[in-house]
Amino acid sequence: HVDDPMTAMERLAKLGGMDDAQFNKCVNDEALSKEVAKSRFDAEKVLDIESTPTFFINGEKVSGARPYEDFKAVLDRQLAGH
Repeated sequence: HVDDPMTAMERLAKLGGMDDAQFNKCVNDEALSKEVAKSRFDAEKVLDIESTPTFFINGEKVSGARPYEDFKAVLDRQLAGH
């Protein structure tokens, strides 16, 4: 559980190599925020995303938090087809 999601995002950004100035510029960029929201909305419509997380494995959609066995079955099926 995270009480302050902004602090958690800042920690992740630092782990990814961003400094404070880069992080602040990014989170305060209104145009970028709108583009991210638009891409999310477009992906929901085009890819029929209905839950988080959703994974695509070689084009096969796997929705929801699934156990390892479900992913293994999809991967095995995909590998057998190639």
